[in-house]
Amino acid sequence: MSETYFQIGDVVTGKITNIKDYGAFISLGEKTSGLLHISEISDKFIRDIYQYLHLGDEVTVQIIGIDTENHFLHLSLKRVKESPKSKTRPKRVDVSDINTDFSPLEQQLPVWIEETLERIKQESE
Repeated sequence: MSETYFQIGDVVTGKITNIKDYGAFISLGEKTSGLLHISEISDKFIRDIYQYLHLGDEVTVQIIGIDTENHFLHLSLKRVKESPKSKTRPKRVDVSDINTDFSPLEQQLPVWIEETLERIKQESE
């Protein structure tokens, strides 16, 4: 009988065997299971885990941690769902199109400083 070895970063498919308010337990074979914590399901806030996962569902997850002593894995669904970064180069921006005129700020700054100094002076009296 061959034993399966898992590494952090592996993407694996398993079956949901139990669901609790804090996460789902996923079987990844006879002797290995893992927890998909509710915070690793989506980047969005999840109020009700039962709207996202169902008992018996097969899910593809990424291993993000390994508890070797208990043969238990920490799993993430959202890391599998993240889209790969685009390999296209970012569009060049012509710097002449950027408005770098700070004159309104330059005109207003002395007024703000004077008002703040006056307020400090009044508060200290």
